[in-house]
Amino acid sequence: TFSAAGRKWVNCSGQNNFPDGEVFTSPIENTVNGKIRFSFPGIYAGRAIEDIQLEFKDGKVVGASAAQG
Repeated sequence: TFSAAGRKWVNCSGQNNFPDGEVFTSPIENTVNGKIRFSFPGIYAGRAIEDIQLEFKDGKVVGASAAQG
């Protein structure tokens, strides 16, 4: 969960990029709580990192893991 109260929301409607349809914003920094898992690899320093998982508490990463890399 997180709050984006008062943050600007940007709608990308295809004027600068096509196809488009994305919406951008950012959370209030200390409101982010929960977990996220990436099912696609991340690349860092030329290495693939598989199955990245991050856990947030009050906007800070309190846990991180990866299956490989």
